Amino acid sequence: MMALGFLASLFLAPDFTSKTDVIFPTCYSHFLSLYVQTGLYVLTYYEVITIRHLSNEIAVRSQTKRIIVFLMRLIFCQWFLFWLSYLATFYLLGHRIFFKMGNPVFGMNLLLGHLILVLLLAWCLILAYKVPYPYLVIIIVVILTLIYHYYFEVKILLPKYNPIFDPIYRALHHIYL
Repeated sequence: MMALGFLASLFLAPDFTSKTDVIFPTCYSHFLSLYVQTGLYVLTYYEVITIRHLSNEIAVRSQTKRIIVFLMRLIFCQWFLFWLSYLATFYLLGHRIFFKMGNPVFGMNLLLGHLILVLLLAWCLILAYKVPYPYLVIIIVVILTLIYHYYFEVKILLPKYNPIFDPIYRALHHIYL
């Protein structure tokens, strides 16, 4: 997970210029929501499905709750390591000011909302351990991520953080991102 976060931040580092902040590559860039987070979900789903094959043996020993708690802790640790390596790489590359395009409080809330959504949806993948059609869980999780990113984050929240993220504002002022 750390390698995935490190590679994602290195790929998105050119988007983090002197004019932008951490919100631009994290929330506005579609690469992170489309590819990296989907890869994170697929790796987590694979772990849950791997343990699902042992569900009969786990149920016989009455350890189902313990395994679910273990999966929740594992997913949290992976999520934490991913975001730590992702954000720390920007800091280590010399980008010390994270919220310079808008209100830092709103930017922090926007970033935390994004991080918490990824964690909650990754935890939803634990449902694949019990449901009869586990592949539907990952499909729903990816669809919810894309709906949040394209229709809530990009169209509603980002223009409130900075009007430059509004396509009409950019068109009127001839700004090209």
